[in-house]
Amino acid sequence: MTRYSLIHSLHAPLHWRLYDTSLQLHQASLRYDTAQAMRLAGRALPYLRAHLTVEESLLFPALQAYEPSVVDALQQDHRASRAFFHQLEQHCARAVPGELHPLTRTFGNCMAQLLKHLAAEAPALQKAFWQYYSDEELERIHRQFLSGLKMHTAFPGPRQEPAQPALLVPAAALFPASASYSKTA
Repeated sequence: MTRYSLIHSLHAPLHWRLYDTSLQLHQASLRYDTAQAMRLAGRALPYLRAHLTVEESLLFPALQAYEPSVVDALQQDHRASRAFFHQLEQHCARAVPGELHPLTRTFGNCMAQLLKHLAAEAPALQKAFWQYYSDEELERIHRQFLSGLKMHTAFPGPRQEPAQPALLVPAAALFPASASYSKTA
């Protein structure tokens, strides 16, 4: 069965931004370019926060009545991600020229936390959205999400935007039937 992949379409650009920023941050650290590293990490923060904010204001309420325990667990993960964002912000504010290790380490920890969160969040959200919403409704939610993201940040992207991910994919190709969200994973 082929369904509209709402979560893949929302998470793919976030993965791209994380990896691209990480690569550019590494390049800046090799040049000992503290100012560029601070700009890169600082520029990523509004987008990362906006992504969580829009998920919390649009996606989570859409599932709260159907899957409250999943939403509660994901909200806890979002709080953990925000703590990492705060640490990154602190390192950006006090980075010392030539001493980039704390900043790059913190960005790496933030990225690892977020990727782990996304890996757990994607199958839980996609499964629930496919269970309770039609493809037409998922397309509408996708448009609302992108509108909300634009409202919350003016993050231009480090280079060019990634190609639009395939929105219609076989469900089994993305998530095995046994996928479920676990707070301990």
